[in-house]
Amino acid sequence: MVELKRLYDDPFGANVVTIQRRRSPVNRSTFLAHVESSKGVGAKITILEPVSVQGMQYIDDGETLRSYMPDLSTIYLQVSPQKVRMGGEERMAAIRANYRVKLLEPVEVARRKATVVELRPRNPKMPIRRLAIDAKEAFLLRSEVIDDEAEKWVDTVKVTFLSSRPAPFSFHEPRDTTVRESFVKLVKDGKFAMALLGFEPRLPKKLPFGLRVVAQQVSGSESSPVFSVVLSDGVATVTVSQWKNKKNREDQNERPMAVDAFGIGFTAYGDVPDDVLQQVAKTFSEQFGGETSLLGSWERADSGIGLG
Repeated sequence: MVELKRLYDDPFGANVVTIQRRRSPVNRSTFLAHVESSKGVGAKITILEPVSVQGMQYIDDGETLRSYMPDLSTIYLQVSPQKVRMGGEERMAAIRANYRVKLLEPVEVARRKATVVELRPRNPKMPIRRLAIDAKEAFLLRSEVIDDEAEKWVDTVKVTFLSSRPAPFSFHEPRDTTVRESFVKLVKDGKFAMALLGFEPRLPKKLPFGLRVVAQQVSGSESSPVFSVVLSDGVATVTVSQWKNKKNREDQNERPMAVDAFGIGFTAYGDVPDDVLQQVAKTFSEQFGGETSLLGSWERADSGIGLG
């Protein structure tokens, strides 16, 4: 657990420049990224591949995520993903409750010695995870999710640790670039969320697979708002989205996993198997009773990489 605590204490735990292959938690596509991290300050990600998203950049300072889309000449501002993640002590408690933790033999990743931590879930439907953490720095070199086969969610190709913090991150965007604030609001009050959504958000008291509520937010747009609940078991992260205006969402090439008796659609995405996602979506859709229509896997067309 010491290695995990070292890794999770600070999301920006090292001064480093690296090239990594990553998998999107939203649409599960893989991408190659140039990643720069400044210890205790933030990180910058530049997408190198595939060509369809090449040149997109993201700067995260722990408070705000800035996303630069060069094809649109636009920078989007939204809440940092770090604001919707478990705190250190809560995370360690959740890991102890949901996983058996074991140290494996060290490996070498990108010419760096790595300590390998295996997390074996207490629930058999959840996948085994192996994290290769740099032996000297608080930095994740490789993350594998092992279900029927091993899938690398993070895999470092090249890495250089710096002796000091890099220069402040910036985009160097053209002067005519537009800056827009994304419609994302963190909420704690159900009545406030209901006023934005036009329906009472579903939030079951009992969740499957050892998942706990980490954060709630309203996103989308004022005319078509979406309520999202971020869940975690300490390691895995699942986001459940729900919305009222089903037709409008389908016009965006998005189909829900389930629709409840009141016409609310539900999807779930994250770094867990599809059957787990479907069960989580079903749990939310059944909160208020009535007949639920299960539509199978979530279908979504996504033009970005989806950092989560």
